[in-house]
Amino acid sequence: MRLDGSQFLDALCSIQTRLLYLKDTISDGSSNDNIAAECLRLGMLAYLSTTFRAPGRKTQPAYLTTQLRAICQRIEPSMLEIRDVLFWLLMVGTISVFDVHEPWLRNKLDGILERRLSWGEARGRLLSVMWIIAIHDDLGKEAYSELMRST
Repeated sequence: MRLDGSQFLDALCSIQTRLLYLKDTISDGSSNDNIAAECLRLGMLAYLSTTFRAPGRKTQPAYLTTQLRAICQRIEPSMLEIRDVLFWLLMVGTISVFDVHEPWLRNKLDGILERRLSWGEARGRLLSVMWIIAIHDDLGKEAYSELMRST
């Protein structure tokens, strides 16, 4: 079943609004559980921002960019049991709001990945979390290639 454009936009706005309001239910982020919850909340906002935008343009709402960058920088090695989710979070952030050349991004990615992955392996991990092939593949492949080139 296909949704018409107005139904899709209504649903998208509703989900985004609910994700924004969840901020008040997540405490200060001092524990790994709170960091993970905030990572997922902000990651979903970034993910949704990729589903309806002009091709080739990153949407960069200051709130999302600042908050997502701050929480991603707080990811610690003790959180590696959710490695694929953290990889997804960094990739979604890269295709939606981050500049691929931000120095911390490659360092964080190296800390999460146990080894350099081919795009096929990376894509498989992204698909295991949440990835829309028609929307994310080209952007993701380009971002991943650029991240692997940067030092």
